[in-house]
Amino acid sequence: MILFRPTGLKKLLLVRDSGWWAWPPRLPENFGFVTRFIVPDDIVETYPVQGAGGRSHEEMWVPAEELEAFDRRIDGEIEVIAAFCDKRQISLDNAWTHWQGAE
Repeated sequence: MILFRPTGLKKLLLVRDSGWWAWPPRLPENFGFVTRFIVPDDIVETYPVQGAGGRSHEEMWVPAEELEAFDRRIDGEIEVIAAFCDKRQISLDNAWTHWQGAE
């Protein structure tokens, strides 16, 4: 199943540091990127799906203590597919330049 996840720069840098293979624990941060990744269909039955921010937005809730096991089930790399700055979409190339010193 293809999943999408919004994330901020700090968390995205940790994903990058994992080799694009794992999510770090939840961090307090602002949204800025949209990622896409694949997990086996059966994993969807493992974790509850809850509404988040509106009727059309649902999130799979993975408890922090199970995140490492969830990460091991990701099939392939976590991909960045979109970037936003000040509520407008920007190119991925411009996103890295815009946030360059944030590391």
